[in-house]
Amino acid sequence: KEKIRDLVAKGKGLADGGHFDKDGILEITDIFERRSESLMPLLAARKKKLDDSLLWHQLSADMDAEMDWIKEHMGLATLKDYGRNYAEATKYLSKHKNLLNEMSSHEPTLKRVLQSADDLMKAGHFAKEKIGERCDVLRKEWTGLETAAGTRQARLEASVECQAEINDIIELNQWITVKAKLLNQMEKPRQYEVEKMLSKVKALELELPVYQKNLDEIVKTSKDLKS
Repeated sequence: KEKIRDLVAKGKGLADGGHFDKDGILEITDIFERRSESLMPLLAARKKKLDDSLLWHQLSADMDAEMDWIKEHMGLATLKDYGRNYAEATKYLSKHKNLLNEMSSHEPTLKRVLQSADDLMKAGHFAKEKIGERCDVLRKEWTGLETAAGTRQARLEASVECQAEINDIIELNQWITVKAKLLNQMEKPRQYEVEKMLSKVKALELELPVYQKNLDEIVKTSKDLKS
């Protein structure tokens, strides 16, 4: 545009300077100026179309990156291994919490991409229908990831609770086995062993309420887990 103005000014300058063909120069300069001005709207429209195309390609690339991120993390959110023992279950739950933290940290990036898409659609972008479709898919995939992650978290928490319950049952069963063996040994005590065995029985009587309470808690937790 600046170059056009320079050429027009140079032509008029020649005419004003008394050039022998000043009328022809002014005529040509006028035609050139009018044609140049008529091109401006076309150039502006072309520039806008190119700018819009660039914005669409940038947005499309951002959306592709978000879809890839979701697919990559969906694999972690849909794992079916919940741990075969308490140590494994707690380890898997800890790893899953890392996934949840990653999702929380990444969500603002996703929202920025969707906001950019909404802005383009509101501005009447030529690809607004396609942008709208891709936004719907992206939102659906993110919701699917959140749902899968929530389901796995709930199942891992249940697994940790269940494995802890199993550990408690094993511990209680070991205690019962030891005490039952001790009581069996007391069936025919020798005279000099009676006092010693009475002492062990009294100690067992003191332990029983504690382990009875543990047993009641195990039974209650088992019923809660079943429900």
